[in-house]
Amino acid sequence: MYKRHVERSLALTVRSRKLDELHPYANNAKLHKPEQIRALAKGIAAHGFINPILADKAGEIIAGHARYEAAKSLGLTEVPVIELGHLSEAQKRAYRIADNRLAEVGTSWSMDLLRVEVDAILELDASSDISLTGFEAPELALSFRYPRQQARSRRTAGSRGSAVGGHAPRRHLAVGRAPGDLRRCDAR
Repeated sequence: MYKRHVERSLALTVRSRKLDELHPYANNAKLHKPEQIRALAKGIAAHGFINPILADKAGEIIAGHARYEAAKSLGLTEVPVIELGHLSEAQKRAYRIADNRLAEVGTSWSMDLLRVEVDAILELDASSDISLTGFEAPELALSFRYPRQQARSRRTAGSRGSAVGGHAPRRHLAVGRAPGDLRRCDAR
């Protein structure tokens, strides 16, 4: 049975669908705060609509309620959708819960590796809006203020901004003047 569902999922395609053809599931248990919708809208505006909404044949949303609300707030008329016509009603209900809950269970952030990634973003483009990552500059500045162990760099040798000796360079982050503004100061 599992193999059949996996094989069907390999055949999924993304297609554009009119936003007014979609509708949220009335009993969606995951609540989305306005600031999350605004952050998603900001990310969609900056990067495009990369993560499709999952819906059934009738247009009822299975996963992507917040993305749907963000698209509405941006005035989008079409969004990318993956139609999940192969799921039973029970499977749709279970997936709605699992899609949100499983992303929360047993996860945490490696602050050392997060720092390496933020440093790389700022090194590649110093004008990057770090809030597009879902983190706010003050939150990162506080997190990175404390001493840390040297993290092994995931960057390949010889790449732009590669770490010396395979270790992440020490950086200091400062909060800028505008919301989401984070600047990297030179390494010591």
